Amino acid sequence: MTAEAIVSWREDNGGFTSVEELLEVDGIGEATLEDLAPLVTL
Repeated sequence: MTAEAIVSWREDNGGFTSVEELLEVDGIGEATLEDLAPLVTL
């Protein structure tokens, strides 16, 4: 599940510093990031 992958990445890496870092999460590619970017704030 994508939410679990995001939480796992955050726990392993100490948080996101840019929206583009979401591309490092398993299951998130360019198309998903394009859909999520307007909804994400850091």
